[in-house]
Amino acid sequence: GYNIKDYFAHWLSMADRPGTKLPKVFQVNWFQKDNQGGFVWPGFGENSRVLEWIIGRVNAETGAVDTPIGRVPKPGSLNTAGLDLDDHTLNKLLFVDQDLLRAEADAAQTYFDSLCEEDKTPVPEALKEQ
Repeated sequence: GYNIKDYFAHWLSMADRPGTKLPKVFQVNWFQKDNQGGFVWPGFGENSRVLEWIIGRVNAETGAVDTPIGRVPKPGSLNTAGLDLDDHTLNKLLFVDQDLLRAEADAAQTYFDSLCEEDKTPVPEALKEQ
């Protein structure tokens, strides 16, 4: 294993290096569930559709909508051809729940604080700012 704080500090320090081309970062929740407990996204075999959108974003070939945490596919930019995925379901998949994100941020802070207690080293300031 490795110290996760050191790992984050290493990657966060890359932004300070002249000429560094930082990687694009994307987050996907493949496991979001509906009110009946079923998965909202159609399944593993359809993940390539999201990867196709990501590649389009990296190459500046497809659109996105700004949200508080970054960008999500704009309507029509995610290939849903042939899927049984109505507009309501797609909107649910792309919805950014700010209350949930705040709770996740608080949980992450608690987690990072617990790491500090274990080895008595501080969380990198850049990570706290994120």
